[in-house]
Amino acid sequence: MAILKITSDGDPFPAKAGAAQLDDARFNVVAGQPINTGGTRTFGDVRSGYNSIQDRQPSKVYNITYRAGDRDVYAQSSQVVEEDTPVGVAINGAVIYTAGSKTHQTDGSNSGADLTFNLGNPTYNTMLDQCGGRPEVNGEYRYRNGLFNYKGFSNPTDPNMLFVNSSTYYSGTKVGSDYLKHESVTHDGVVFGEGHSKIIGWALDGFPIYGPFGYQNPLDPTSNVVQMLSTWGLRDPTDPIFSNSARVSNTPGIYIEDYEIKPQTGTLDAFNGRYCITPDFKTGTYAYFLTFEQAGGGDAVPTVPAYPYVVGRSSKQPRSYE
Repeated sequence: MAILKITSDGDPFPAKAGAAQLDDARFNVVAGQPINTGGTRTFGDVRSGYNSIQDRQPSKVYNITYRAGDRDVYAQSSQVVEEDTPVGVAINGAVIYTAGSKTHQTDGSNSGADLTFNLGNPTYNTMLDQCGGRPEVNGEYRYRNGLFNYKGFSNPTDPNMLFVNSSTYYSGTKVGSDYLKHESVTHDGVVFGEGHSKIIGWALDGFPIYGPFGYQNPLDPTSNVVQMLSTWGLRDPTDPIFSNSARVSNTPGIYIEDYEIKPQTGTLDAFNGRYCITPDFKTGTYAYFLTFEQAGGGDAVPTVPAYPYVVGRSSKQPRSYE
């Protein structure tokens, strides 16, 4: 198979971390100054290596087995995603990590043997920025949920427009003011409707990662464009897991063990993807989608990330990232 080569250097420029408007004391940024200027960005975290974004020297090169568009691998074995493991790389070079971590992101404590902190939960004080990310070990900036789709590089009024202008794939077409959605396109006489998300990254098992919108019928590009929904949901409130004495809080959702598969409730599979036709793969591909709580119809923008955010607890195929 072909090899997809992606390089990530951990640098926050031009459009990887945060938004321009900050009103949170957790972030030490000069008032009125854009973040994405190539300067150091400091977070309010006293732990060594966790408080500023650092360039990675040398840059990290991910050599990924390219599987997009290949039906032959659709039914092969999956691979479990371990905690604190990279699952993909955004097209701006920022690394996407699983939401699960044994390490508390504010005090450094361990979650314990039977629990795993859910760093993607936006209601949990993990000190994520507006993009759903933060610098972690050795200053590597990591996305933990999909908020970067809206704050990382999509809004043309933000300094992040520098990124949009870097590629005709994003700047050449748009729906309204959204550069991360496809316009309609005709292929072999079939009209692929507008509004399908564009590719915002690549999973390390070789499949594309899209934003939150896809065709309602995965094999019919003329069907309506709808928000993709996770099949994972919170366990019943009476589940004994919520009375575990080891829990630091009874708030459902702060641990990944709080979630389970809810059959027939979403549009995606347990991996957070599906086999589908897209404007980029007109004969079909397996693809992952960013998941958010349902935002309603029309042009409603989903803003609350939904577990598992990018990739589920297993990836569709074995991952390669060395």
